[in-house]
Amino acid sequence: MSRYRFAFVSNSRDVSEAIVAHSDPTRETITVRLASMERAVPVARQLLDDGVEVIIGGGGTGNLLAESIGQAVVKIDRSPAYLMPALLEAKRHSRNIAITVFSRPVEGLSLLAKHLDIDLQQVVFSSTDELETGIRKSIAEGAGIIVGGGICRQIAQRYGVETVVVVPQKENVQQTLSEARAVAASRRAEKRKLEELNTILQTVREGIIVVDSLR
Repeated sequence: MSRYRFAFVSNSRDVSEAIVAHSDPTRETITVRLASMERAVPVARQLLDDGVEVIIGGGGTGNLLAESIGQAVVKIDRSPAYLMPALLEAKRHSRNIAITVFSRPVEGLSLLAKHLDIDLQQVVFSSTDELETGIRKSIAEGAGIIVGGGICRQIAQRYGVETVVVVPQKENVQQTLSEARAVAASRRAEKRKLEELNTILQTVREGIIVVDSLR
């Protein structure tokens, strides 16, 4: 079986390096395309048109891709447990932390903040403009460090605040790639069935009647 063709589309070079580092080159090839949130969807669509089988997305960009494109997208998990290493690193710099989350607040973060003894505010965003506005507001309200994706670092630096980029651990990457392989295998099977049906329709000379199964 030929290797699967995946692409990682995001604005985070840090995350892309983790994805590639923990992938299995005997099972998949991974194309990396760094793109802003506003450019991610057309970039991903073009990659699919060019033969990529599954798009992998992280953070807010991953959620946006999944909402816009659907089943050909696999998102990297961002559960509270996934965020723990980044929050622990951020705590070394400041107990007042802002974390960026796409579209809606993440459940369970308040309990995690209590466990870590930190003040944690969620910056909810759906666009780059909303992200910058939210980061600026959180800094004005006392956030000493930002936790989020690669673009957060670029924004926070303009306001003189440090950032911890959320990077998936090896087990998160492997789980994501396992899901991507399952999606790719399913899409290949579906494509084979369509090709077989098309071959039958092209070669048969007699008429074909298709009926529903009897109930």
